[in-house]
Amino acid sequence: MTATPDVDVRRLPAGVPSRAATIDAVAWIAGRWVGDGLGGTVEEVYSPAVGGVILGHVVVARRGEPAFLELVQIREEHASLVYRVKHFDPDLKAHEEKDDSLDFRLVGIAGARIYFDGLTIERVVPDRMVQWMRSRTEGGAEEILRIDYGRAG
Repeated sequence: MTATPDVDVRRLPAGVPSRAATIDAVAWIAGRWVGDGLGGTVEEVYSPAVGGVILGHVVVARRGEPAFLELVQIREEHASLVYRVKHFDPDLKAHEEKDDSLDFRLVGIAGARIYFDGLTIERVVPDRMVQWMRSRTEGGAEEILRIDYGRAG
């Protein structure tokens, strides 16, 4: 994980609709990805698209132990895409309330980059991707985090 202030992590202003897109725009993400970041090793696994939905899970491990988990859903919604996340402790206690999730609405797609509100995913080559995301430090300052992934066998 590195701070990368010059990357293009976009925002979608309130009231502005998401760009039109289908799940086919991100179908390449299906598979297992591994990278270093968030203070440990990050593994993301995504299913192939079914009915306009890609499901996934993320495990962040530190010192060989799970630090936190995420369930991910990339889905077609309102003729666009949303990247939806729900966080859990290793014992499956949810960070968000029961019916809540962290939603990243699609801002747009340009070349190999997919811009969600606060999250950019770039397919560098078929077996490499980079993600940048907006985050807050414990002191409340905004930072941009970067994770480089390779496709795992």
